[in-house]
Amino acid sequence: MLQVVSLVGASQQTKVLVLGLLTKLVEGKYHLEDDTGNVEVDLTNVQFKNGLFTLNSIVLVEGWYDNNVLHAETIGMPPPEPPSLSR
Repeated sequence: MLQVVSLVGASQQTKVLVLGLLTKLVEGKYHLEDDTGNVEVDLTNVQFKNGLFTLNSIVLVEGWYDNNVLHAETIGMPPPEPPSLSR
């Protein structure tokens, strides 16, 4: 799983999996951000997995990165933590 800052150095059309916060930093454009930065996300051909996806949700985005845009193929919720680790 990559951090957003790692996408900057990625080669063209690189397949990626990124965990981040789904935001709308610019009207009409979605972004994925983490503590290292943000990247525009193209949701044109996305397939949503099970879950409720709202702005400011933490999501896993799988897709490809090209020309400073993350083209999302699937968006899903991060896996839950087992209760044994939470106690």
